[in-house]
Amino acid sequence: MAILHELDSTAVYYDKVWKTAVRDKFCRKLEDIEKKDNLFFSQYWQGFAWAAIIGFLNNRRIPLESKSKESSFKYGVIMRQSSIIADALLLMAIAKSGMGDELLEKPTELVAIISEYATGGAIIINEIRDTPEKEIMFNYPDDYLSEIEDRLK
Repeated sequence: MAILHELDSTAVYYDKVWKTAVRDKFCRKLEDIEKKDNLFFSQYWQGFAWAAIIGFLNNRRIPLESKSKESSFKYGVIMRQSSIIADALLLMAIAKSGMGDELLEKPTELVAIISEYATGGAIIINEIRDTPEKEIMFNYPDDYLSEIEDRLK
């Protein structure tokens, strides 16, 4: 399928908001998951997907700052590592875009929408950590489950 081939090579962009709020605080780049520290995600794409999902769930879409925009992985990494997450992100982007399946003809725009929701999610993560008594939220694995439980209340 042509769309899958195009998505595979589409760069995932992020800006300093996601980089400082999520990547630098919670992600390792291709390191052993057994390393003992508060970096929960062993790869950047995992933290990116987490932030995007939080952005989608909270309907927070923030355009990327073009001056600080960068990329360190392609969407194909997400597709190969977890096709379920890759598909879910694509479906959420299509649903939120209002463009329907027409968006499938624009893989760069599709991934850009996911990136904008990841930025929104990064801001929400910062807001959670700025809340009194939650300054160290997400420093421990159980905090990720607590965040999901808080959504259900």
